[in-house]
Amino acid sequence: MPYRRGDLLIHTEPLFLAASNALLRLVAIAGWPLVRLLYRYSVLGRENLAAAENTERPIIFVANHSLPLDSLLHGLAIQPRLTWFTMIEATVMAPYLGNFVRLLGGIPIPTDLARLGDIDEAMDAAIKVRGSVFFYSEGECFLLCQEIKPFKAGAFYYAIKEGALIVPIVSVLKKEGKSRGGAAPR
Repeated sequence: MPYRRGDLLIHTEPLFLAASNALLRLVAIAGWPLVRLLYRYSVLGRENLAAAENTERPIIFVANHSLPLDSLLHGLAIQPRLTWFTMIEATVMAPYLGNFVRLLGGIPIPTDLARLGDIDEAMDAAIKVRGSVFFYSEGECFLLCQEIKPFKAGAFYYAIKEGALIVPIVSVLKKEGKSRGGAAPR
């Protein structure tokens, strides 16, 4: 199931979703100890997500992207909700990693403007299946950066199109008491 340019951006077949949901639950169980060990990770302000958890409306999560494991960290922060997340197409084209991140809910965003209709279809399917999508609206990972970079418009376009709530989530790297993995995200 390796991804190649031009392939479907999202899979919603029952077998794929069953494997994806099982993998997401397994990663959630293993993920907490891993991120606590590497980053001394904790979630602050989880109570602010209550409004998002008690809505029938779709949700567009908007987050900065400062660590390679942000999709894991942010996914853990919103547990038990399962979501999709956007990523650059090059990530999903990497051998082995590409299949893994697709099963975790990764939606590649192609650079080919001719595929804008495919992106629309993928976002519609993502909202229909899981009710939410994570956008890294800066468009790429700015490693360990704590400045919010200018956002791309996609998250806000789809929030309007889908009538979705916009829920901001921020990774803050705590400077004091660095862990083995560097600064600890909060």
